[in-house]
Amino acid sequence: MKTHTYLLTVFGMLLAWASQAQAAATGAAATATVSGGVITGFTVSSGGSGYASAPTIFITDSGGGTGASATATVSGGAVTVISVTAGGSGYTDSTTSVIILPSSSDLDSAPTTTPTLPADVSTPDTSSLPDAPTTSPSSGIKFFSLSTRAGIYGYPIPGSLTIKGDGSKKVLFRVKGPSMGFGGPKVENPKIKLLSKASGSWSTLFEVNDFGDHESSATYADRATGNSLEPLAVVSLVAGTYSCQFFEENSGTGNGNMEIYGFEDDDTAAYFSSLSTRGYVSSYPMAGSLTLKGEGTAKVMFRVKGPSMSFGGEKLPNPKIKILTKVDGVWSTVVESNDYGDHESASEYAERATGNSLEPMIVLSLGEGTYSCQVFSEVDGEEGNANLEVYLVD
Repeated sequence: MKTHTYLLTVFGMLLAWASQAQAAATGAAATATVSGGVITGFTVSSGGSGYASAPTIFITDSGGGTGASATATVSGGAVTVISVTAGGSGYTDSTTSVIILPSSSDLDSAPTTTPTLPADVSTPDTSSLPDAPTTSPSSGIKFFSLSTRAGIYGYPIPGSLTIKGDGSKKVLFRVKGPSMGFGGPKVENPKIKLLSKASGSWSTLFEVNDFGDHESSATYADRATGNSLEPLAVVSLVAGTYSCQFFEENSGTGNGNMEIYGFEDDDTAAYFSSLSTRGYVSSYPMAGSLTLKGEGTAKVMFRVKGPSMSFGGEKLPNPKIKILTKVDGVWSTVVESNDYGDHESASEYAERATGNSLEPMIVLSLGEGTYSCQVFSEVDGEEGNANLEVYLVD
């Protein structure tokens, strides 16, 4: 694998200064279009305001894409077009981010006060989140990242993460709301909280409202979404169970994307053992993107809970699951399952079933690549919360 250097000194200083400054130019956001690993175009989802001159465009890809570049066109104080000057190679839709950095003339002075966090939000019940599996993977392939888009309607999106192995693992947590390339309702002002579980009790490790709130944001500014309302934090975690919770800062509703990434230059023995997310499924499915990296294959379990969850909110009565794989920029269906027992792996891994026949479970042997797990309602018109769980199994 290639080892990536994520921070050049001058680049990092510029981005850190821009993220801490009060920008007269603000609010521009865009997404990249990728075909065959090459960036072919950009969609400006928000032109922003206050841009007197063209901002600088930075293109980042946590999956290893390199070489792309672009320029912006400004009209009437807004970014109207972003043009490709080099398409690069190795990019994917799910891991590519576009950062729009205002020019120095469009930035006001840096703030002199520290942002004040709002009143604490009560921690939701996490009893439905899975415990760590008792086995370790036998192959060299590992989970690299998981991102999940789901709805926030009355309850936050909690993601459960289990890390196993020796040493500590550097992990990036990032959430998207307004910058998502998504046609449905979006969370306007997301925030995240990370908790750690020890001796059966949860304790808060950090809570971040906006980009720049966490001490790691300057160092990893190249991983920012480009929208100052969308927080990012990078922390080193040892073996244990963690919960990353995604809220709407102003108690609003909509869909959001929670992303958990490793780093390609991480050579420690610690690894992601399981990842899960609970979210609201409506006319828009819960959509999870999973990246595996390494040699060989690994057995991966996908399981969905709806009616069996220990959860006080509305539960999806009859979930179904679809697994897709992405090759050369194109998604294709691997398997689809409506109920437990639909898939051939059900009998071999019966001890991992939820006990409810309406809740599907699939175990697949997967190699390095990007996969999507989508959770729908089997019955048209039904809505509710569901828990998507992804495990490495022997």
